Amino acid sequence: MRRRQSPNKGLILKGFWLAGLAIVILAAAVFPVLGTRARLADRFDTEHTGLNGAQFLQTATYQDPNGEIDLQWDWDGIQWLRKNVQGSPVIAEGNTDPHNYRWGSRVSVYTGLPTIIGWGWHQTQQRAGEQLAIRNRLNQVQTLFSTDDPSQTWEILKEHRVKYIYVGQLERLYYPLEGLSKFDKMSETGIELVYTNPQVKIYMVTRET
Repeated sequence: MRRRQSPNKGLILKGFWLAGLAIVILAAAVFPVLGTRARLADRFDTEHTGLNGAQFLQTATYQDPNGEIDLQWDWDGIQWLRKNVQGSPVIAEGNTDPHNYRWGSRVSVYTGLPTIIGWGWHQTQQRAGEQLAIRNRLNQVQTLFSTDDPSQTWEILKEHRVKYIYVGQLERLYYPLEGLSKFDKMSETGIELVYTNPQVKIYMVTRET
């Protein structure tokens, strides 16, 4: 005859199982509480708390592999765009390493304005059938901010109907000076400087593209 399991033994096994499950749940619950702050601390000061997800820009610095970026200047430039730009014109801004989280695409993120290309890896994940177009746009952004050839610049601006060009600390860390300084030299042919602060210049394309 098969011996019946003792009720007490069954309760003990059930208790062990529930205790193990509770430990797993508690261990998983630790990450949202402690992990989020630790991950943020890798990049920014976490002293600020509040509902404004952009307020940290006013005081934080970002340690990019190419150099330090004082985010208050981007904050000021972004605020100017929010207050003065109507509709949804395309803004050209610098792009960064397509496989790692960086400060690239920050203007389009915090203004909602469309840009030539967002974070490369995100685009690759979300647009599986458009790899050639993604690589092409990443290369065009690289060319736009690097070339000193006005005709090449105009081709890219025209193709993507760019209305504003943003040059901040990030662009100066990732692109050559001769490529960035050409925008000032193109003032007589349809690119107008409309905003400046100690670290940011915003240009408006006034020529019909």
